[in-house]
Amino acid sequence: MQMIFVTHRYEQTGRIPWKIISKREKFLYLLNILIRILVFIFSLYLFTITLDLMTSAFILLSRSIFGQIFRSRIFLKNPIISLMFGIIITTILQGSSTVTSIIVSMVGSGVVDDVCLVIPMIMGENK
Repeated sequence: MQMIFVTHRYEQTGRIPWKIISKREKFLYLLNILIRILVFIFSLYLFTITLDLMTSAFILLSRSIFGQIFRSRIFLKNPIISLMFGIIITTILQGSSTVTSIIVSMVGSGVVDDVCLVIPMIMGENK
């Protein structure tokens, strides 16, 4: 009688009760969860490392012509041009999160001195 109730309950929820699962299946299930957690943590670590790498790259670029263009604020002075620049860069790179990371790295490395100047660019990337 007990087995009929368990089978009936399994059919309703679509999940096998933990008591019925074998030790091997329990181990594989927990291993799967552990691997997913580790991959998530590694992905966050990798994201942090790449942001640091981009910041270092922008520090190096700030000494070149690229940095001189941003420091002269040719297109950062006009918010409309900055907005359009954000839209164009997002279209080229195919991702607003990438552009956000680049803009944050530019501000962090000192290529752009004032955060208020990049707000239209961030608005442009999020269209």
